[in-house]
Amino acid sequence: MKLVDYVTILQKISKVCGARKFGDAEFHDKWATFVREHPTEWKVYHNEFINAEIEMRQNFVECLAQQPGGKEKVREVYGITNPNAYPKLLG
Repeated sequence: MKLVDYVTILQKISKVCGARKFGDAEFHDKWATFVREHPTEWKVYHNEFINAEIEMRQNFVECLAQQPGGKEKVREVYGITNPNAYPKLLG
């Protein structure tokens, strides 16, 4: 997922719950109200948001691993002592 898609998801969530801006106190209050008033609908937006978070992290780690010294940085950050455990990423 591209960064633009992630931003679009955040804007969509803000619009759905009626907040002017993602992340401020007003947003959190309105999102909580939206969740209470729409017990099933909110899950679709939340799932899309979480999936985008995971995909962005995966893309970052893969990009970092491609950089000079990147595989070592990934091992250090995640505490990976056995690089053979992740052959696609660190092989």
